[in-house]
This record gives sequence, structure tokens and C-alpha cells, in this order.
Amino acid sequence: MKKRTKIILALLLILLIIASYFAYQQKFFIKMAMVPLSTYTPTEIPKDSTETFVARGNMDNKEAFIYVQGGPNYVLFSDSFNPLLEIENSDNLLKIYPQQSQIINTSAFAAKPTLTKEQAIYELKQSVELLSRTIAYFKNRDKKVYVICHSYGSEIGLEYLLNKINKADKFVLMGLNLDMDLKNIDAIKKGKIIIWEDGVNPIEQDPFPGFLMETSLKEKFTNMSMLMLNGEKRFTELLSDVDLSNVVYVYGESDASVGRPKQYEIDFLKSKSVEVIKLDGGHMSMWTPEFMNKLYKNITKE
Repeated sequence: MKKRTKIILALLLILLIIASYFAYQQKFFIKMAMVPLSTYTPTEIPKDSTETFVARGNMDNKEAFIYVQGGPNYVLFSDSFNPLLEIENSDNLLKIYPQQSQIINTSAFAAKPTLTKEQAIYELKQSVELLSRTIAYFKNRDKKVYVICHSYGSEIGLEYLLNKINKADKFVLMGLNLDMDLKNIDAIKKGKIIIWEDGVNPIEQDPFPGFLMETSLKEKFTNMSMLMLNGEKRFTELLSDVDLSNVVYVYGESDASVGRPKQYEIDFLKSKSVEVIKLDGGHMSMWTPEFMNKLYKNITKE
């Protein structure tokens, strides 16, 4: 086969992969748009603790790996799209996925009128409570508990560390700054998002393709944005008196979603005996077999 033909085929393959990715994204957005709008009702925590999470694996295992997913999303990714599946022999792990308020209560995700700030604060607190009860459930059964949070899941994690007694054996925060750059918040308030070029240069843009902005996604984006307004908090101040010695913090230098953490945030974490891990990639750079296996060995070592 001539060299030119090989190059053309390689380019076509790349274009096919890109097209498939965008087709998946569009399909996902369309499925979100199909969730009917409804009047908001406050989320109630299930009385049965086993309904606060979804479990995968052997419940007799002595270790539980709790993954707090990002988003906020309206579905729980327990069988796909989560970094625990990147760990070698993950089928043998006890993998736990805590529910979140907007997942068990779609009226929080699809509220019309959209959530008020007070309602959003309440819903975030409910997600923190769901995580807290999930951790307590497994600690009460004498298990080692390792909590791994990513993106919005780390926002829930920060609130847990601030407002609850940390019962986890290790607590991992990934893909979120302690003090979110307020440009992100300002953009969210305008119905926009910020893409951080190389992790440092902010570029404002619409969250969805234009034709989808005229659908119910507009309300749903507003509702989920209200949950993320918690990012206005300055956790480097709020956590100053909290023990963070069992926390691991992971960030990507080129994180396009939240931006690179500032040096003072890193200095604060290190002053609190937090293990800080810097990766060369972006928001999802920790979602690789290589890194997740290293993290697994790190947090489970005696």
C-alpha cells in the first residue's frame, strides 16, 4: 500500500472517531432534553440505607471503593463511564456509587420554574447526606472505605469534609479547585460555560449546540448550574481548621473544565498534609488504567 493511501486511511479513521464522539454527545444531549419538565419538590432521603447507593461486586469484601461522580447528571453511571472500571481486576472490587439528589429526584434536575438558590443549596446538602450515610453504612460493617470524587463529585466531597465527620480511610478529590475561579461562576450565571485553554486561558461559550438551547435543556442547565454555584465558596478558608491528613488531591495542569488550581491552593493543601498529585493532562486525565492502578496501590497501602 502506498504511503499516501495509508495517510488518507489514517485521516479517515480519525474523522470517523471524531464523528462518532460528537454523535454520542448529541444523542446524550437529546436524551437529556427528553426528560419532562416538572414542578420542583424537595428531595427526601430514603429511610433504607441500602437505597442511598448502588453496589457492584461482592458485599463480603473487606474494602469498599466509593465513587462520587461528576456532572451534575441525571443518571448514575454505575456500569460505565467511571474510573473505578479502569482498575485492574475491578470486577473483584466492591464498587459503591452513592446516589445524588438530582438523580433520585428528577424534579430537581428538570424543575420548572428553575431552582432558586435556596432550593439548590438544600439539594446539594441532600447529596452530601446521601454520601455521608453511604460511608457510614460500610464503616459500620467494619470495612475499609476509600472515597474517590471527581469534578462535581468533589464539590460534594468538599462539603462532606467541611460539614461531616470524615469517616473514610482515604478521601480522594479529583478535577476540582478548592477555590473555583469566579469566571466560571460568572459564566454560569449568564447561561454560559468557560473552557480553560491549556488550563489557564478562559474562553466563554454556550454549553450546548445552538439548536439544543431552544429545548428544555435550557432549564435543566440552569438547574444544574444552580447546584454548581456552591463553587463561590472559598474552601481554602473554610477548611483551615479541618483535619485533611487522609486526603489525596489530584489535578490536571491543562484542565479545560475548571482550570488549573492556583499555587496558593496547592500550598494550602500541602500545609494540611494533603498528598497532591499533578498530572500533565486535562479534566479526565486521571481516568486511565495507568493512573487508577497507581492510585489504587497508593490509597490501599498500609
